[in-house]
Amino acid sequence: MRRAAAALAFLLPVLSAGSPASARTPAVMQPYYTALKRTCPAKHLELLPPGALIDDVQDFPRSLPPGLRRKFDRTLQPALRRCRNRDGASCENAATLGVMEKLKLTRRFAARVCTAHLTCRAQSDCD
Repeated sequence: MRRAAAALAFLLPVLSAGSPASARTPAVMQPYYTALKRTCPAKHLELLPPGALIDDVQDFPRSLPPGLRRKFDRTLQPALRRCRNRDGASCENAATLGVMEKLKLTRRFAARVCTAHLTCRAQSDCD
């Protein structure tokens, strides 16, 4: 029963992951959006579509030192299993950003996103 409750507590914000413009931004996304706004506010990269962000999310672990990468991967795998057959990139993005926050890597990731993208003019209208 506890496992089911824990899984549900994790999945509710992940499964409701929407754009930052949506009325309900999942709590797991907030630290990432905050880090983006601190690192490169003029770029408005919080408007990146999930399909563009997933590339950054999937590439990020390769930038980590081997020991931290193993810890990251071990922590991430249970979260990704909960995303199977759910919401495509949105679920994986939210799960991975949650792990980044847990391991205190959110600001490092936001800095990489800021250097990888030019700017967004509107939701999903990005260079």
